[in-house]
Amino acid sequence: MTVTTSSFRSVFKEFKDPGVYDDPTVLFWVNLATDTTNGPAMLDPTRWGNLLDLGVMLFTAHHLALGAVDQATAAIGGIPGQLKGPVTAKAVDKVSASYEATRVSFEDAPFWNQTSYGVRFLYYARMVGAGGVHVQ
Repeated sequence: MTVTTSSFRSVFKEFKDPGVYDDPTVLFWVNLATDTTNGPAMLDPTRWGNLLDLGVMLFTAHHLALGAVDQATAAIGGIPGQLKGPVTAKAVDKVSASYEATRVSFEDAPFWNQTSYGVRFLYYARMVGAGGVHVQ
């Protein structure tokens, strides 16, 4: 199977709204992962094998999620693209919460740790041996 906007949206239903995640943007990330026009694809089909579609979809979802954060930031007058780490503590009045992110992330993968899709992508990328191909 080749990943299309339709197949992507059927697996990742949280990205089903084309008003928020338009087809050209979804296709941009799908094509970036798989395009071989100017050299090897970012996701090598020979390494990914039958996990290629999953890798392409996780790669796409990660980038769409990062883009959505930037869009939401810009919509309220903020500066999109600013880097933020995971929330480790938050307090409102007498209620507080903190999260231990190191148990669900990779120590040496700050870019991919920004979304759950990126963490899953990197898990599979390392499984298929593609981790050494990506330069962070």
